[in-house]
Amino acid sequence: MFIQVCIEKIKQFVNLINNTGDKYYIFGGHVTSQFLIASGLNQEKLIAVLDNDPNKMNKRLYGTLLDVMN
Repeated sequence: MFIQVCIEKIKQFVNLINNTGDKYYIFGGHVTSQFLIASGLNQEKLIAVLDNDPNKMNKRLYGTLLDVMN
């Protein structure tokens, strides 16, 4: 039951972002951001990925066209 509620909330969040005219930053150059994109989050709605790890700066989030910025 809990997992179904979480999946439904993720779908609602993804739909909310995908149906706006705005663009956003996403935080975290890691699997959570990749999961949201794999769940249908439109990459064109994202400006870049924000992360505070210097080892990730100016690199691309694996499997996407999004750059990681500080």
